[in-house]
Parts: sequence; C-alpha cells; structure tokens
Amino acid sequence: MQLENNRIYLRPWKKTDAKSLYEITKSDLYEKSTGFAKSNSVEDSLNEIRNIYSADGCYAIVLKSNLKIIGFINMRIGALSVYGAALNEADLDYWVVPEYWYDSYAVDAIRLVLDHYFNDLGIRGVWSGYFVGNDDYFICQRECGFRYHHTEYDKLIIGRKEPKTINVTYLLKEDYLNK
Repeated sequence: MQLENNRIYLRPWKKTDAKSLYEITKSDLYEKSTGFAKSNSVEDSLNEIRNIYSADGCYAIVLKSNLKIIGFINMRIGALSVYGAALNEADLDYWVVPEYWYDSYAVDAIRLVLDHYFNDLGIRGVWSGYFVGNDDYFICQRECGFRYHHTEYDKLIIGRKEPKTINVTYLLKEDYLNK
C-alpha cells in the first residue's frame, strides 16, 4: 500500500532500495538518534530490508520532487509494539535524514500513517517515544498531537545497541481527529 500527500509518498521497501537505505543509515548521527546500529554496507542494508523493513507497516519516505528516499516510518500493531500496546493500539518510529529535519517531512509522514491507521484500520491510540535529550523528536510528535505519557528507564528495544531512557508519548484517535 502506498500513502501520499502533495510532497511525499510512503511505500513498502524493495530490495532495490538497499543502496538508499545504506545512505540514510550509515551515519553516526543515525545511530545516536535512533539507537540502532548504523549500516556498514549495502549488503547489510539489503539484509535489513529483508528482515526488518519488509514488515507490514514499514514504509520508505520518498520525496515526490525527485523520488529520493529520505527516511523511514514504521507502525507496529498490538503485540508487535515495543511499548506494550493493546491489540487496538500501535506504536510508531521514524527517521528522516538530517538535511530534511526542519522541512516537516517527518510530520507529513506521521500524519499520513496516523490517518491510515485511525481511519482505515480502526486503531484507537498510538504510542511513540524519544530518547531523553532528543527533543527534536518530541517537537515533531507534539506537532502531530502526541502528549508525554511516562518515562521508561534503561529500556532495551530489540535491534538497539544499548538500553536508553525513553520519554513515551501517546495519541488517542479522538484527540487526533478533533485537532
């Protein structure tokens, strides 16, 4: 499934995207911001597409103007959630390359998946989070209606390198639709 607005579209990852994924996940900043290990090669990125990014709800964020992949967004429903979401809830994570951080592409991508999950899939709430000190993530989430919920200390998330303190945010469907 593809989701889109006038600036971006979200689409499932393809094996042919391995080089693009490598380009957006090879930096130390990616590793620091997301907690995931940076990619070391195009082959590593291909394996990540096969094993992680091919999951339902994981999308490449693509600029319509030049078809460049500038990030990813991922929604996990219920039991797949890292925040213990109920079966009618989901959680969200995302990454946009730094040169596009202040162009609201992450906000666009978040709103596209929220519209789809709330309106088409009947999800009642979405969890997200950000590492303590990574306030840019919170600003982006707040702009979409998320509110601080609680803090999880020394949280280890599968695929991440080390435990982190995470401020967890939450957004109810009703709050999003009434905004």
